[in-house]
Amino acid sequence: MENELKFDSEEERLFYLYLEELQENGYIDKFTFHEDKFILSEQVKYNWLKKTNKRSIKMSSALLQEHVYSPDFHIHWNMKAYRIFYHDIFDEEHKLESTPFVSNINSDGTNAESIIEIKPNFDFQNMTRLSIINGKWVYDKYKIFVQKIIPIGNESCLFAKTFVPQKALLTKKTNKPKKYKFVVKSLKEFIKGLENV
Repeated sequence: MENELKFDSEEERLFYLYLEELQENGYIDKFTFHEDKFILSEQVKYNWLKKTNKRSIKMSSALLQEHVYSPDFHIHWNMKAYRIFYHDIFDEEHKLESTPFVSNINSDGTNAESIIEIKPNFDFQNMTRLSIINGKWVYDKYKIFVQKIIPIGNESCLFAKTFVPQKALLTKKTNKPKKYKFVVKSLKEFIKGLENV
């Protein structure tokens, strides 16, 4: 499946592998990639008259195009991952940073889901600023929190704080061990480390 998808970055591909491993180990029910679309503003049109030799015709043109935002991933969690990988955005017992992911939970307390925007460790074209603004609009209009995730980079990235998926241990082209700037842990080692805390 991974080879059939078009990733915008290596970070997106690696995060896809991360979610695949979580799904294979029963922490998430399913996840989607680039399927959600949030309309943040509708198209605005204006009317005008086109004059011909014989008559005037009413015309309509776009003044502003609609603004649509598509986050990168949509994760559907299950209870096995609760307070290990995610917690509710309004969970008063835990600070947001106590788990790697924040979940939007329905009013009836079901369907824990995370909407994710993937960003690189270094924001080359200042795209993080735009995604933060889009995320604010999504929350204002739909009451859905979009979480920014940096999968790889330094000690504060997701992979360093949790685990590196098995399929991300080798480089894609040469199939040689991939070098990371932090101590690499497997999913099993990460879970075992939590049990010892």
